[in-house]
Amino acid sequence: MDLTLGDRLPIFSLWPIIASAYLSLTEYKIGGTPVWLGLKITARRFLRISSLACASTVYYSVATVALGVSLSLVAAMLLNQNIMGRAFIVRSTISLLTPVVALAILWRWLLQPIGGARQHIAHMWPLPAQAG
Repeated sequence: MDLTLGDRLPIFSLWPIIASAYLSLTEYKIGGTPVWLGLKITARRFLRISSLACASTVYYSVATVALGVSLSLVAAMLLNQNIMGRAFIVRSTISLLTPVVALAILWRWLLQPIGGARQHIAHMWPLPAQAG
């Protein structure tokens, strides 16, 4: 059984976890001594940060979905009309969609269960059999 240094000396695995937990409960400036804050202030900080992150995520999601759907509908309506500048709309739409379609085709090819690149790579480096 080949053990790593972290397996032989658990302090290399546990010490960073313990130190991080302790320092997260303190106010610490590099070179100074940590001042104990406790769980109450740490919980308040966590809630403030997580609520800000959630609000930013919701704002970004709503804004991008609304803007994306609106612009797509406008482009579809303009393409349906017989107006001047239709070729420009088609060209700009194609230039926006080409990378997305290329990525979709690439991921489909990579993850195909039969004949995909992932399966080909897995056969190049066979894994040892699992004991079961």
